[in-house]
Amino acid sequence: PWDRGAPLTSEDSSAQVELCGYGKTNPIRTTDDYPPEVVRAAERAFASVADRLSAQHPPTARAVGLYGRLVAAVRRAGEEDQRLNPNCTDTPCIQRRFKAAGDAARPQAEELARLAVASQDPRTYSMALFGCRLNRDSEACSQLSVARWSQLEPDNAVPWFYIAEESAARK
Repeated sequence: PWDRGAPLTSEDSSAQVELCGYGKTNPIRTTDDYPPEVVRAAERAFASVADRLSAQHPPTARAVGLYGRLVAAVRRAGEEDQRLNPNCTDTPCIQRRFKAAGDAARPQAEELARLAVASQDPRTYSMALFGCRLNRDSEACSQLSVARWSQLEPDNAVPWFYIAEESAARK
């Protein structure tokens, strides 16, 4: 009865939908529409799964867990900065926000990079490269390269696209 892009009208606002495992709620059109308690429960579940996976022995499972912990840390840092600086729009403020996110992600990024270098598993290596985006110059992250990823996984086109992009930037 409603278009996802259209705002709710007063006629539609009384419509309730069933959210599985929660009950009746207003229609969910974006992630911002979820009830806060559902968001908190999802974040706790995500953190729990990430913690359990990061304690696993197989490199890929551990990498997924570390990457999940990294994502959660970046999200928490961003939410905290947004709470403290709700009107952050200028360049220095945005740069500070990126620095806070990088600082929050650093422990997981470093551990993920060390795991990638030690395991030489291409999936772990690619997650580490993406996990190190905010900490490229850190000790462990600086050991990673797209060129090495392409060697570990020569049939994957993704690292080759990055290599081509880097080459084009260098002309």
